Amino acid sequence: MFPRRWLSLFAALGVVLVAVGCVRKPTKPRWLWVDALANWESIVSPGDIDQLVRKAKKAGFTGLVVDVKPVTGHVMYPSRAGTRLTEWKGAVSPGGFDYLDSFVRMGHENGLQVYASLNVFAGGLRRFQKGLVYEGHRDWQCLANTADGLIPSMDLPHTESVFLQPSRRAVQEYNLSILDEVVRHYPVDGVVLDRVYYPDLSCDFSDAARDAFERFLGHPVRDWPNDVYSYRQNGQRVPGPLFRDWLYFRSKVLYDFVAEARTLVKQVRPRTQFCLYVGAWYPQAKDAGLNWASKTSPLIRFWPDSLFRDVAVGDLFDAVFAGLLYEALVPEEVPKGLPQPWAGWYSVAGAADSMRVALGANARVFGVLLLSRYAKDLGKLCQASQLCLERLSGVAMLDAAYVERLGLWGRLRSCFSRRP
Repeated sequence: MFPRRWLSLFAALGVVLVAVGCVRKPTKPRWLWVDALANWESIVSPGDIDQLVRKAKKAGFTGLVVDVKPVTGHVMYPSRAGTRLTEWKGAVSPGGFDYLDSFVRMGHENGLQVYASLNVFAGGLRRFQKGLVYEGHRDWQCLANTADGLIPSMDLPHTESVFLQPSRRAVQEYNLSILDEVVRHYPVDGVVLDRVYYPDLSCDFSDAARDAFERFLGHPVRDWPNDVYSYRQNGQRVPGPLFRDWLYFRSKVLYDFVAEARTLVKQVRPRTQFCLYVGAWYPQAKDAGLNWASKTSPLIRFWPDSLFRDVAVGDLFDAVFAGLLYEALVPEEVPKGLPQPWAGWYSVAGAADSMRVALGANARVFGVLLLSRYAKDLGKLCQASQLCLERLSGVAMLDAAYVERLGLWGRLRSCFSRRP
């Protein structure tokens, strides 16, 4: 056992070594996102995964976020809980290997962390007529309250993804069973919940949602859905007497689901990081229903009243992946004339700083960059990456398919070598 004064000397020596550069500070995480559908045709064997993992390691990535439940609602591994995706756009998976197991095993062998991403309340893609809602779960889809009446999600012309009903218990249990299966059978370092929200303010007005809302209120809704909101002849939405209660109900549905999901993950695999992906534009959170800020955030003012702090989910997550999907790097590059609430969000730097206000200075936030935004200006990609590494906890690149398509492996290695 060393004497106490020796321990003090060792500690002081460590501070000095860090100060003079003899000991390097830990590298902030650099994540590579692997979208299941975008990479479908290029990942057909364990060898493809091994090659991708080695390239990622060489480029300087420290971890992978692997999409194991894409927007179709299927899963990407042998499953008893969900339906495995075996065909996409005419290309049939050869099968014969465990997609998630290969990523976890090969990622760990190369010193990379591996997080599994799940698109929670997405159940199909309208353009391809593919997904759970097209394969026996039509009754799970959201019903939208529009100026033209109540319309199923798969028939909405303005949206690509078909969303499920967040308040329907069968939908929640389907997602929880898949989450349980992932963390129970695979030693993932983390899970990332994506699409834990309503697609917009029009959804969901299904019978299941009405039943759940009436249980929440403790009495029937007399005039459904007009007591929530109705429309004028010009298509303008008019809030009804229950509009505020409806907003709170939707947020509570999502809060309760997130809390249940976190408990499940921590009970099964306590050290697994419980994470969220969300687009970095909090002023729209009210329409999507998910109050993803910290309970202490001053940005709660965007909601009707302070009681919405009770359903803020930000503090339930170990880390948040924030979609900084902007071309503008700094606020000065953002076009003038945007409404005031949006002013701090439409650039990489501005949104990064605003995420800190939303989630707290000590929250772990990773900035997610959309690589296709920078296809014509790779220098700007490096700048955006550095902004994330300087202002946030790390950076993530969306997606591996674009890295390969644009030949960015070497470019990213150069970007990551510049320490913030």
